[in-house]
Formats: sequence, structure tokens, C-alpha cells
Amino acid sequence: MTKKEFLGEFFGSFLLLIFGLGVNTSVTLFKLGDFPMITWGWGLGVFFGILVSARTSGAHLNSAVTITLAWKRGFPKAKVPYYILAQMLGTFFAAIIIYFNYHDAILNWETVNKVVRGTEASLPVAGIFATYPPNFISNTNAFFDQILGTLVLVIIVLAVTDPRNQIMKGELNPFFVGIGVVVIGMTLGGNAGYAINPARDFGPRLATYFLGWGNLVFQAHSNYFWIPIVAPILGGIIGVYVYDFFLGNFLDSE
Repeated sequence: MTKKEFLGEFFGSFLLLIFGLGVNTSVTLFKLGDFPMITWGWGLGVFFGILVSARTSGAHLNSAVTITLAWKRGFPKAKVPYYILAQMLGTFFAAIIIYFNYHDAILNWETVNKVVRGTEASLPVAGIFATYPPNFISNTNAFFDQILGTLVLVIIVLAVTDPRNQIMKGELNPFFVGIGVVVIGMTLGGNAGYAINPARDFGPRLATYFLGWGNLVFQAHSNYFWIPIVAPILGGIIGVYVYDFFLGNFLDSE
């Protein structure tokens, strides 16, 4: 893996999370919008994350996408650990930056609500950074939800980027993928917050562990933390087979 690829993947993931976690904070702490605003913030974050890294790393920005492309699209398997590391570091440091940018607002929320960080009552702010399903959603349901959301994402990415399937110039790919994330959020985001990306969830979750939430971030919702890591990977792999079965196998060679 080249330095260019590592830094591109790091910075694209970083910028994506700056926008995504930033809009989460605006809605949660400042009541500046609602869930549709969150979906647009994340979708535009994906759009700009791809724009800044497409030419250097290919703009995976998602560990499930990286693993899927290595599984069945010829991406070099030797590069996978480095891409995932770059993504995890980018999302981790984005969470740190967002935390310190909104440090005073977070402290004010804890003070006003008389909440001790690291307790169950502090999950609304921890939820700015990582995903936590509502209590009435089982982990089984959440697991399926993350498979489905990532499956749809991978189908969108493949359909948009497959040169045999493009009906418009490739320069529009970042826009179409970003819009796809908006639609996934609006339609499949209710159950578990549509992480659909192991790096997007685990990097910030790890950051909150060090920022005072401690073991709560791994133990909450019956140890939910592993689901947005494992389920998106499975969803991505299933997604590439679904794409090929319904579309890819019938497209002419480039």
C-alpha cells in the first residue's frame, strides 16, 4: 500500500465523520433539525469524503466495502488491513475533534440533565458518536438490519461505479453514492442508526471509551458493539453476489 492510498483513505474517512458526527451533534445538543437533517448530513459527508480521496485511494471509506472489493472484485487482499487501519484512524480522530469542538455543549447537557458520564443515562450523547438501537429493537433484528442496509449500499456502489453499467460520466459517482446513503438513512435508519460501516461505528466508539464513557460503549444494549462490525461485512459480501445475480452477470464487457 502506498502512502498516497493510506493518507487518502484516512482523510476521506476523517472528513466523512466530521460531517456525520457534526450533524448528529447539531441535532442532539442544539435541536437544529431532525432525522432528515441527519440523513442529509451523512449523505453529504459521504459525497465530500469521496471527492477528497477518490483520486488517491479509490475512496472506499468503509471497511465492509474494502473487504467486499477484495472478496469478489480483485482489490489486492494485502492492502485490506492497511485500508481498514486508515479508515479506523480517520474515524477515531474525527470523533476526538468533534468532541473537543463541542466539549462545552456536551458538559452543559450533562449538567442540565444531571447525568454522570459512563452511566446508561449518558447514552444519548454517546449516541452522537456510535450507534445504539432503542431498547425495543433486539440485537437479532439489528443484525439483520445492518446486513440489509450494507447490502443495499454495496449494490448502489457497484451499480454506480461499474463501467459496464454507467449511463452518466463517472464524475457524478460521488453524488450518486451520497444520495444513496441519504435514502438508506431515511428508509432503513430507524432500527439501529444505519452504521453500515465498521470503521464509521468502531472508530468513534473507541474514542468515546477513552473520553469518559468507558465500558458502557461496549456493554450497552447487550454488548451490541460487535454487530455494526460483523453484520456490515456480511451484508457487503452478500450484496456483491446479489448485484451480480440480478445485474452484473448480464452486462456486456467494457
